[in-house]
Formats: sequence, structure tokens, C-alpha cells
Amino acid sequence: MNHESQLIFEEASMSVKVGGKPPKTRSWQVKSRHDKAHLGWVEWFPRLRQYCFVPRTGTAFGTDCLQLLSSFCERCNAEKPSRKPVKPLTPEQVQKTHMRRIHDLIRMMEEGRRAAAKSTDLYGRKVRKP
Repeated sequence: MNHESQLIFEEASMSVKVGGKPPKTRSWQVKSRHDKAHLGWVEWFPRLRQYCFVPRTGTAFGTDCLQLLSSFCERCNAEKPSRKPVKPLTPEQVQKTHMRRIHDLIRMMEEGRRAAAKSTDLYGRKVRKP
């Protein structure tokens, strides 16, 4: 049996607006070709950084449908443009970052010296001197 003939992927209408703005990513409604029943959605999950299939409650899928859903999601992920490239830091920004880290290390060392002089640790707990 041809697996492509079992499912229909219909792109969701872009007229649906969330908070007054059109959606930034595409989504598809998944239907059964046999009886046009709604089976779930393929949509973008920001936390996973990929398109995923979200099944409708009470649906069950065989391995052939799961393979088709997986390959569809993989194609969607491959077609999605990657994030905007991150701008490289300027030499001034790099130097500022390094200086901030050096100052943090010096501050931590001074706090450690003060704690040793008081016979306490960094958390204020009493420490025995040998």
C-alpha cells in the first residue's frame, strides 16, 4: 500500500492571528485520506527548535503513518531557515568582556583573603586555623 495515500497535510490558513500578529512559522493540519478525520497538527516547537507532530486525543498510528509523519517533519525542519547569524563582537566588546571577568576574579580573590583573615570561609562559617 502506498503510504503517501494515507495522510493529507493541509497548510493552516495564515489569516489566523495570535495577539493581532500573523504566525511567524507555518503549521499543517494532518487528516486521514480515508475519511478526512482530523488526526493532529505539525507545528513549530520553539523549545525543541523543530517542527513536531501533535496528535489529537484518542488517535492511534501504525508504524507506516509514523514514518510518514517523521519524514514530513524532517522535510519541514530542513526547509526552515536557520536563525539570523550572530554578529561577531567588536574588539572593544571583547576587551570589555575580558576586563569584566578579570575584575570579577580579583573581587573573588579579595573576598577569599578577607575571609581567611577573619578565620571564616566565604559563607561566614568559622574555620579553625591549623
